[in-house]
Amino acid sequence: MSATPDAGRKATAAPVSPPVWERKVVAEPPIGKQIDVDQIVLTYNGSTAPWTPPRGRKRSLAQARALAAEIVAKARAGADFEKLAIEYSDWPFAARAGTPGYGGRLGLLTEGTPLFEAFRIVPFQLAVGAVSDPVPSPFGLHIFRRLPAIRVSEILLTYAGSSPRHAPRSKEEAERLAQTIARELSMGKPFADEAFAYSDDLVSAGRGGDLGTFDDRATQPAAILQTARQLRPGQVSAPFVAPGGIAIVRRTD
Repeated sequence: MSATPDAGRKATAAPVSPPVWERKVVAEPPIGKQIDVDQIVLTYNGSTAPWTPPRGRKRSLAQARALAAEIVAKARAGADFEKLAIEYSDWPFAARAGTPGYGGRLGLLTEGTPLFEAFRIVPFQLAVGAVSDPVPSPFGLHIFRRLPAIRVSEILLTYAGSSPRHAPRSKEEAERLAQTIARELSMGKPFADEAFAYSDDLVSAGRGGDLGTFDDRATQPAAILQTARQLRPGQVSAPFVAPGGIAIVRRTD
């Protein structure tokens, strides 16, 4: 039997159609208030921190309190808090360059999260830049400093070519819809309602567009943060092109 013209050719898989777009938003529980914090921890003989260094094990509670008061005074007088954390903190990451905790960075705390009382109450009472009095916990004595942070909400409208999964609309249609939403917002429509009704970021849409809080070092999502940092708390941006679609951003605080 003679070979057919197609003999020896590799089979070619049939093209796979992208999944059908379906905008289905489910209400999500809100994210609690979030703040960015760094800390200095002083352990002592009797604290339960498993990482207590030798200097901490040799220190009495009275000595820890005296040292904590000295550090607070220095920090409030303008000493560099990060350098104080590197020098004094018994938390091992504070002096470990290259780790997220270097310089005492604790990161974002979310209100309502089960935490030791030291973390649950005092940091949220601080003004940005303020340094707390020493706060006891089973780990030792904590000195907190609250850092700048920004909370952001968005409405994102996708279109053909803006992302792998997108709403069935053209870029021009997305731009027209964005202008309609901007007008509705200017007339007093709540941002959360508009995000729930229109945003194609389906997770944040379920929270009324809330993306959460970003610390002062955050660089992503770049276009969203760059725009939000130019706004006053409560102010809403004009529509703009962002990775993924046309975005409208609100700076919450």
